[in-house]
Amino acid sequence: MKILFISDLKGKVSSGMSWSVPARIAAQARIDDVLWVNLTEVSMPHWEATGVFHTIGEYGNCKMDVFPNGFSLPDLVVFEGVYYIKFVRLAKELRRTNTPYVIVPRSMLTHDAIHNGKYLKKAVANILFFNKFVRNALAIQYLTAKEYHDSGDGWNKRYIISPNGFDAPDCINRIAGKGNIRCTFIGRLDIYQKGLDLLVQACAKIQESLRNAHFKITLYGPDWHGSIDELNRLIKENGLSDIIALGGEIKGPAKAECLLASDLFIMTSRFEGMPMGLIEALAYGVPALLTPGTNMCDRIESYDAGWTCGESAEDICKGLLKVIEQKFQLEEKGKRARELALKYNWNKIAEDFKHDIKQQLKDKENMNKDFLMSLAKLGGVIPDKLYLSLTYRFYTGRWINWNNPQRMSEKIQLYKAYYRNPEMLPCTDKYLVRDFVTKRLGTDKYLNELYLVCDHAEEIDFANLPSQFVIKTTDGGSGNNIYVCKDKRDIDIPAVVKRVNSWRNKKLYIISREWAYKGAKQSRIVVEKFLEDKSNADGSINDYKFLCFDGKFRYLWVDTGRYSDFKRGWWDENLNFRKIHDNRPLMDPPIALPENIQEMITLSEKLAAGFPHARIDWYNIGGKIIFGEITFYSWSGYSVFDPDNFDFEMGKFFNTDFKK
Repeated sequence: MKILFISDLKGKVSSGMSWSVPARIAAQARIDDVLWVNLTEVSMPHWEATGVFHTIGEYGNCKMDVFPNGFSLPDLVVFEGVYYIKFVRLAKELRRTNTPYVIVPRSMLTHDAIHNGKYLKKAVANILFFNKFVRNALAIQYLTAKEYHDSGDGWNKRYIISPNGFDAPDCINRIAGKGNIRCTFIGRLDIYQKGLDLLVQACAKIQESLRNAHFKITLYGPDWHGSIDELNRLIKENGLSDIIALGGEIKGPAKAECLLASDLFIMTSRFEGMPMGLIEALAYGVPALLTPGTNMCDRIESYDAGWTCGESAEDICKGLLKVIEQKFQLEEKGKRARELALKYNWNKIAEDFKHDIKQQLKDKENMNKDFLMSLAKLGGVIPDKLYLSLTYRFYTGRWINWNNPQRMSEKIQLYKAYYRNPEMLPCTDKYLVRDFVTKRLGTDKYLNELYLVCDHAEEIDFANLPSQFVIKTTDGGSGNNIYVCKDKRDIDIPAVVKRVNSWRNKKLYIISREWAYKGAKQSRIVVEKFLEDKSNADGSINDYKFLCFDGKFRYLWVDTGRYSDFKRGWWDENLNFRKIHDNRPLMDPPIALPENIQEMITLSEKLAAGFPHARIDWYNIGGKIIFGEITFYSWSGYSVFDPDNFDFEMGKFFNTDFKK
């Protein structure tokens, strides 16, 4: 997959996102084609070490069309966060091109986060901007099940659970457990979110018990809106200076040494996404004391990797006293803490994320099909122009300019609605087109070998067919009604018969409104020779598609790797390779075109003569040219391109005078 990650990180060392986002992206980049763009000019060495990091300053402005190598039209965009107006603007562009996006809110959508201090401001912003941004996402990626439950379904019912991870150290040499209980917190010193006020209140209530147990707490992290002064005041007022200390920011080897010397990691947050500092502490074998707002209590309990308590000051008191009472369990719980942390391996998380996204895309595709079938059931009730306008908007995010169309995709809709040429009818029939090609070219030598044509699959004499063959319906089924048999011994004949019969007589025109199929005769079945090109690793045949306008060749696209590593490449009329993306993997570098490519162009122009637009498909196996098909409505006119101006470029060649 081609995945574009968008973030707005400020480069704060103590921020979990400064570490979790690049780690997550680096893992995804190991299995996918990834670009990461940060919308600030900030950089950190480990961000650049991912090999895919860029700042928005490198591209000049924050628009999708500035991103290179097909990333202006990626398979997926991941927004790391919610409340950034630039995210909303980019998402608006994505909706126009029907590009799916995922939002990773990192606790920003939880009830506590929404009602934290700036509720009115957020409520207004949500109404104006962010509700629509979140609602239109392919899915919301929550880091834990609790974050999902605390956020609710009101934002978007489509979601996945994909946690933060951590690349745990291979081995650890702990030096904790020497009499005192050394307790550590590492993170942003946000008093409210992290519940540090509650922690101070709890310690004040049981300070003598803490002293007797030699319980020391050190809070590491940067100032947060004057939090250090406020914490120092609270600590001093409650007489806790000998129990709670502030350690400043900590990172790198010093952070590792700190964790190795800690007996307990404490986190009393009111709300979190998934705390990276906690996962890191667990990976160093440090058990934890947690409140529900950390979203990790269930995991800590199931692995017995620490203690949990409620989020009130009284509950935290009970949790601290329980740790003191059970301090002999610290070492064993630490071992289980590390075992738990190893479950959060970044590579596995990246694989699971990809799997979940593919399922979300499949679900969305099924919803699209249901929508189109709902329209199709209305049949002739919806006029062609209205139907085409709705479906074009659905797939591209744009409305058709019926009065002054400029795009190729728009003009294909006009082609469907207005152009009527009886010669198109045999061209869309897989059997009748053979006679059309023979007459136009004066020979049948370019046709694939035909074994059989029949009305019902039961008429196929499988016993007399060769070991390999291909079955199609004459209406093509939008390229879906094809059965490829590579070894007759392996097929279930009754199942094949049932499958092929199920393709027949589907009203393709009702769904596509492609006029050339409206008057099609009852679909039949053709059985042809299986084509194979052994010069390709997977044996697949390269598919050469020549786009002609008014009988003149203008563009070529080639599909390769049908059975394994699918790629698509584009060439212009001068056979110059073009880096055009259309939601298919780009062929780069391009393949060498056949030596007899000019003959293929000449043949294509002969077959396309007399039509405002026709696409002529061929195969070329070792120099032998074999006819594929003729189509008039490539992609049914719903494809989007990167760069977008390619749609306009092709449209210039498409003469729509037939509308007059």
